Parts: sequence; C-alpha cells; structure tokens
Amino acid sequence: MTTTVQFPAIDCTFGTPVSYAPRVLKNGYGNGYEQRVGDGLNTIAEKWTVAWQGIKWSECLAINTFLKAQKGYLPFLWTPPGEAPLQVKCESWSREKTSGTTGNVQATFEQVFDL
Repeated sequence: MTTTVQFPAIDCTFGTPVSYAPRVLKNGYGNGYEQRVGDGLNTIAEKWTVAWQGIKWSECLAINTFLKAQKGYLPFLWTPPGEAPLQVKCESWSREKTSGTTGNVQATFEQVFDL
C-alpha cells in the first residue's frame, strides 16, 4: 500500500519523546536458558508522543479533522522534528481549548510497515 496522505504542516512542540520496543520471540528452557530471535523483518517500530501546545484553534481543528479521517488505522506520512518522514498510524489523540483562539493537541503516532 502506497501512502500518499501527508500530515498537515503544523510544527509540534520540541521535546517530543520517542520510544522503542523491539518485537522479540522468546522460548524459555529449563535452568534459566532462553532462546531469542527478532519477530519479522521490521522488529523495531518507533512510537511518538506528539504534542502541539498553544497553537491556533483552527490548527487544532485541522489536526483533529485529519486524524478522524484516518480512522485510527489508515497510515499517513509524518515528519518528526529534524528527522526523515515516517509512515505512521494514530489510534488515540486528544484536544483542548486553552483560550478563545488557542488550544493543545496530544497524539500517539506508531510507525507502521505497510506494503
């Protein structure tokens, strides 16, 4: 599947953390022995906690509309600050209005490896 949908060009807050949890298959034997192997071709996927703080309310709504259109399972391209673009999905996000014209959005982006 070729991803053509690009996340809106709205800069996120710096300090956006990324976490890694390699997929590993393990088989435990007796006496503490264990055999390990990577699970699949792409064993390490990035998971980003992304935040936009104090942005225009119209930008909050644009992000929300985009993520709703992706329905939690459709992949899209997103570029982390200072890094190469990634194909990701977003299964959860939140938004809040902080004043009459500004707001915050927080989302979790998970790297996907689609065909």
